[in-house]
Amino acid sequence: MVQKLKEVASLEEILNIREKGDRLYKLKVLSEPFKDEDIYLKVVLNAKKVFYSYGGELSFYGYKKDKNLYFDSDGHPYWNAYFDDSKFRLYDGIFLGRYGCGGGRIYRETIQKLYDQLANNKKLIKKFKKFCEDNRNNRLNEAKKEFGLLTGEVKKDYIYDENDDIIIIFGRWYRRIIDKDNAYEKKIKNVTPKEHKEAFKKYTNKIIKKIEEKGFKLYAKELKGGKRKWVR
Repeated sequence: MVQKLKEVASLEEILNIREKGDRLYKLKVLSEPFKDEDIYLKVVLNAKKVFYSYGGELSFYGYKKDKNLYFDSDGHPYWNAYFDDSKFRLYDGIFLGRYGCGGGRIYRETIQKLYDQLANNKKLIKKFKKFCEDNRNNRLNEAKKEFGLLTGEVKKDYIYDENDDIIIIFGRWYRRIIDKDNAYEKKIKNVTPKEHKEAFKKYTNKIIKKIEEKGFKLYAKELKGGKRKWVR
């Protein structure tokens, strides 16, 4: 009897096959060019007539991001990101003006969403409007000073430019508010990576548990003498 190989398209499909046979799985941590932790998952069912095989990647950056913005106790914005129901806080450099080549449209849409969600924060918006008004007055004073109609120093904040729309000006102003003493930068570097790893670990463990509940066992590396060892 010749056994056939059937490559299965999804993990759910191979887990729901009811044929009897050896049920095995392997995990392999992939290369880490960006210090990620992508895992390649291989699952096989060695049935009498068919050898079923599934292979797929559990991507460290394969999370989905919530469309809504949230704010922590410091008033700092973040997204909720998910691996299924495993959640973590994604503090995003886009709020500090980092959006990369070709990301201008996404940046503006993000700051517009931020502005809309903060519109009912009267204290913050009042500060921003005062900032804009002060700089409008300074531009007038600059013009007067140029023709000797004003003496003394004219203060201008160069994040303000009337040629830009109010949303872009708000984005530049707001990044100063949240990143005072590098407060937001620290959350990008410390909070998000930690929570990201924890959420990914929960996600992968949940998948492994599901696999093992279906009778699949982890197959270890080959030992000395050509023997192999079950570790679960």
